Amino acid sequence: MPPPGVRARGRNENRLTENLVWGTFTHEDARPVGGIPDPHLHQHVFVFNATYDKKEERFKAAQFGDIKANAPYFEAAFHSRLVPATYRKQATALSAMKETLK
Repeated sequence: MPPPGVRARGRNENRLTENLVWGTFTHEDARPVGGIPDPHLHQHVFVFNATYDKKEERFKAAQFGDIKANAPYFEAAFHSRLVPATYRKQATALSAMKETLK
């Protein structure tokens, strides 16, 4: 997680907090095209610029420089988690269809 800055009393360092505040909104389809739903599993993730510093017992702004620099890694990690969930959902839907066709 991004560390907050420690700037009190002339200090200029970062402290690891191991927490972050975010919201995830999962959608299974995109906007309809011509009135027909467009299946498209995707997520909107909003990350607040806030992390809780237990030592100072307060929320502080996070330092996102390293996360931004390593964005390709985090994007790949996100997709590696999203894809298996997509396949599980599709497999469940196919199984249900098979049962109705019996």
